[in-house]
Amino acid sequence: LLERVASTRPVVISLDDLHWADATSLALTERLLELAEGSPIMLTISQRPETEHASWLLKEKAAREYRHLFRELTLRPLGRDSESQLLSSLAGGRRLPGALQNQLIDYSEGNPFYLEQLIRSLIDSGTLVPQNSHWELKNDEALAIPATLEGVIIARIDRLEPAWRDTLTSASVLGRTFGLELIQAVTQLEMPAARRAVHHLLRLDLLREESGGQRPTYRFKHALIQETAYKTLVGPRRATLHQRAAEWYETFYADRLERVYGLIAHHWL
Repeated sequence: LLERVASTRPVVISLDDLHWADATSLALTERLLELAEGSPIMLTISQRPETEHASWLLKEKAAREYRHLFRELTLRPLGRDSESQLLSSLAGGRRLPGALQNQLIDYSEGNPFYLEQLIRSLIDSGTLVPQNSHWELKNDEALAIPATLEGVIIARIDRLEPAWRDTLTSASVLGRTFGLELIQAVTQLEMPAARRAVHHLLRLDLLREESGGQRPTYRFKHALIQETAYKTLVGPRRATLHQRAAEWYETFYADRLERVYGLIAHHWL
């Protein structure tokens, strides 16, 4: 199929988060490598440097057997000047206390997403209070800054209103993208309440709207937010949510189940 498409125009195949791919997906991706040699096809892959995952073996094979075509771009940590510029942008142009800015930069170690979540966490909690041209700390006590990105995200989730938090964690069983009707089904909220909860999660930049209309779909802003929210679910609660999702798919797609066999199997499993 891809060779046929590439016979009329160049093709780019983009695969994101390969470190989460299953064995079958990796086997298919490996078969795609050779296409780049004989057709105008470019395969672009993003993945974490998780050397214990099978996706790393695929990267090594591409570098070894197709070194004449292979290019690797490694994302380096942000430099201190770049972090300062990012902090200024995240702070909305208001000046941060100098000591706090240095502390945040030291903790983030060049990770822009971590830096963003730290700032949002401090603002959400009311630790940072906006003034005319600057931010002030609510008190002068030593800041308790989580040492990991997961800790920052959990802190933000914990401070959400109960209905918003339940909606976010319930959505985490559905994958990176989900529809409003499905999230309403798994949370068992009334539709107006589900809409309100999603509205606040969008406002807090934990979710993004992927498509609007009568049946809107949403997306976790970052895969790590979904991953962390999922880890907060205890076993029985997690199983209940997956069961509700499976039953919704079975009902909604009753006359065309073959379209969602994989999703149904995933949630029941």
